[in-house]
Amino acid sequence: QLDVVFPADDVAQLRSPTVRRELRISPLPLVKFSARLSDLLHYPYGCVEQTLSRFGPSVACRRVLQASGRLPAGDLRELPRMVEAGLQRLYAMQHREGGWGWWSGDDADVLLTAHVLRGLEQARAADAGGDEGVIARARVWLLGAAEKEEDAVRLAAIACAAAGNDVASQK
Repeated sequence: QLDVVFPADDVAQLRSPTVRRELRISPLPLVKFSARLSDLLHYPYGCVEQTLSRFGPSVACRRVLQASGRLPAGDLRELPRMVEAGLQRLYAMQHREGGWGWWSGDDADVLLTAHVLRGLEQARAADAGGDEGVIARARVWLLGAAEKEEDAVRLAAIACAAAGNDVASQK
């Protein structure tokens, strides 16, 4: 038996004709990615956050496929190209000093840089790339930014990203 409890405020939204919720449960680690991969293939592809929002799931999907020993089929054959395109775009959008902003021409942002660094670390852990020079420059920039940072949450994100740790897995 599975009970799903939604906060009372969300219940009204669930009944809205413009909102659709879907839950798929599979006993297999390889859920049918191909059904949702086209969403990734057509995800908006502009700023750093959007690039990372396409890149991260592509890396995760690739990792699960490799672990399962299954060969990609259908749209999944696009994964290597998508991962490589995401890496190259993130590399190109890194600022000279090492951080990332929302766009190539704006100021680097601490949390966004930590987020990108986490994504690059995950790619490297999945043997999907992760240029050491790019990662090293980002860590150096984050450590420099930490000296000016006063917010504890942002400092924790900086410290974990600079150390190569996944902020979300810290307890």
